[in-house]
Amino acid sequence: MKVVLLVDVKKVGRKGEVVEVANGYAQSVLLPRKLALPGTPENVKKAEKQVASKEDKKAFDNALLAKTLKDLNGKIITLQVKSNENGTLFTSVHEKHILDAIKSQSGAALAPGVLKMKEVIKKAGEHTLMLEGAGEKVSITVVIK
Repeated sequence: MKVVLLVDVKKVGRKGEVVEVANGYAQSVLLPRKLALPGTPENVKKAEKQVASKEDKKAFDNALLAKTLKDLNGKIITLQVKSNENGTLFTSVHEKHILDAIKSQSGAALAPGVLKMKEVIKKAGEHTLMLEGAGEKVSITVVIK
């Protein structure tokens, strides 16, 4: 029996997929628990439309991320953090702090994981960091004062 999955089902398929399962499994497990809809032509068309919509949104998001990263290329982001006279920071600067500073200084909201940091920043000064996503790799300079 052909069904359209409404949720991810182990060893069967992912949400939105049209799969072929045994009649008994569909009628006694998937349909009563509302894990799937019958594979009628209307339901199949609706599922295909939703998958296409998700792919379009993903492509749009990737294009937007690529444009944002190009705009950020070479930018200098400044952070004010308390430090001692040797330049050692009292608190480490993490990815979240830098992403918040990018958002406040340039207006670009980036998701965690776009900023590639090998370790947290513990010293004042200039640090060059990489931003990666949507096939783009750009660098920014973070100045810790």
